[in-house]
Amino acid sequence: MKNTPRSKITLLAVGFGTIVVLVIIIALFSYMSRVGKIAVTVKYAPFSATVTLNGEKIKNDAVNYLTPGTYKLVATHEHFSAHTESITISEDTEYLIGRLNPSDATGEEIASNRLNDFLAVEGISGELISSAGKKTKDAYPLLWHLPINNAFYSISFSYKPDGSPTIIIKSEPKTTDIATRKLLSLGEDITTYDITFTTPNPFSSPVSTTDTNPFNLIKSSYPNEIEKYQFGENQIIGNYYLATLYIHDYATNDRYAHYRIILEKTSNIWRLAATPQPLFTTHNTTNIPVDILKQANQL
Repeated sequence: MKNTPRSKITLLAVGFGTIVVLVIIIALFSYMSRVGKIAVTVKYAPFSATVTLNGEKIKNDAVNYLTPGTYKLVATHEHFSAHTESITISEDTEYLIGRLNPSDATGEEIASNRLNDFLAVEGISGELISSAGKKTKDAYPLLWHLPINNAFYSISFSYKPDGSPTIIIKSEPKTTDIATRKLLSLGEDITTYDITFTTPNPFSSPVSTTDTNPFNLIKSSYPNEIEKYQFGENQIIGNYYLATLYIHDYATNDRYAHYRIILEKTSNIWRLAATPQPLFTTHNTTNIPVDILKQANQL
C-alpha cells in the first residue's frame, strides 16, 4: 500500500478512533470500579505517613473511593507513634483525618519540616467541627439561643454520645421559674428536648393511689410535700387534668417553685400520668400526646 495522503488520513483516523475507544473503556472501567463507593479524602499528617484500612493500603493526602462499612484504620510513620482506630464509612463521610505524634527527635524534625501538613489537618478539623455544630443547631434550633448566663440562672447544653443535646438549667429553687419562663419565651418548641434541672424534684416519689377527685389524688399522692404548696391554674382537656403547684412566700408575696401536673382519667378514676415537672417533654413523660404536654407547659 502506497503512502499516499489518503492512506495517511485513514491511518490517523483509525489511530484516533482507537485512542478514543481506549479512553472510553478506561473511563468506563474507572466509573464501574467506583459504583457503590464513597469519595473520601484521606489526610493523616505528616502526609508521608502510611494509612491502611483492614490492612490494605490507601492513598494519603488524596481522594479514595471506599466501600461503606466499618474498618480498622492504622496510620504509621517511622519516628512517629502509630495511630489505630475503628472508623465507619457511610454516605456522610467526607474525610478521614488525623495527625501522628513524634516519638523521637527525628520525628520532631520531620513534623517541623512538614508543618503545613499539620496545619492543613487542623484547618479541616476546625471546619468539620463548625459544620457539625451548625447541623446540630439546625436540627435543634433551641441551641442557637444558648447558652444564657446571668446572676439568677444559667441555661446551657451538652451533647450525648448520639449527638443529641441535653438542656441544663442551673438555678436556685426561687429562680427556676424565671429560667423556665425565659426558655419558653425563646419561641421554640421545647417538648422534644431533654431538659434537666439542678434543683431536686420534690415530687419524684409519689404514693401510688387513684381517686375520683383530682385534688384529692394529688394530695394523697404527696402527703409530705403537698403542705408546702398551693394549687395554681388547672384545666381539663378530654381525659387529662392539667394543674400547677407553687410555693407562696408571704414575706415577699412571691410565687415560685412551680411544678406542672398531668392526671389521666380512666372509667372516672384519676391517676398520675407523669411525675410532676417544671416543664414537660417527651423525655420525662411517656404515652402522653405532645399537644397535652404543650398545653401543660403554658400553665
